Amino acid sequence: SEPLADFPSEKQKAYEECFIEAAREAGSLFLADGEIARAWPYFRAIAEPAPVAAAIEKVQAGDGIEGVIEIAFHEGVHPRKGFDLILEQYGVCRAITSLQQYPGRQGREDCLRRLVRTVHRDLLESLKRAIERAEGQVPETDNIPALIAGRDWLFGEHDYYLDTSHVVSVIQFSAETSDPE
Repeated sequence: SEPLADFPSEKQKAYEECFIEAAREAGSLFLADGEIARAWPYFRAIAEPAPVAAAIEKVQAGDGIEGVIEIAFHEGVHPRKGFDLILEQYGVCRAITSLQQYPGRQGREDCLRRLVRTVHRDLLESLKRAIERAEGQVPETDNIPALIAGRDWLFGEHDYYLDTSHVVSVIQFSAETSDPE
C-alpha cells in the first residue's frame, strides 16, 4: 500500500517486477475466461495492451459487447476492431457518431475506410434491389456508374437509396483521409 518511492532503492526493482507479474497473471486469467473488460485494468496498469487487443480481435458482436467496444475503440486498444463491432452491433448512424467523437489519430484512417466501404456497399445493395424490382433481375455489375447509366427512372422526386445524413457525414470525413479509394 506504500508508494514505490518509499521502498528502499535496492527493493524497488524486485517490487516492480512482482507487481507487473501479478497484474499480468491476473489479467491473463480473466482473458482465459473471456472476461476482456475485467482483464483490461490489469494490462492497462502495466502498459501492455497487446494481449487485450489480441483477445478483442476474436470477439463477435452480440449482447454485452459495450464494454469491449469501450476498451477497443474509445480507449484505443484496437480501434479498427472496435469500430467494426460498432458497425455490426449498432449500424452506420452510431458508427458515424462514434467516429465524430473519436479522440485519437491511431486507427482513424482504417475506421474511415471501413465506414466508406460500408456506405458504398449499402448504396450498391439499395440500387440493385430497386433495379431488380423494376426490371425483374439483379444486375451483375458492382459498378455504381454502370448501374445508374440509362436508368433515369432511379432518380424520381422521392427516390433515394441512402440516408442523406450518412452521405453528408462520409463526405465531411473524406477530407481527413489520404486514401484515394
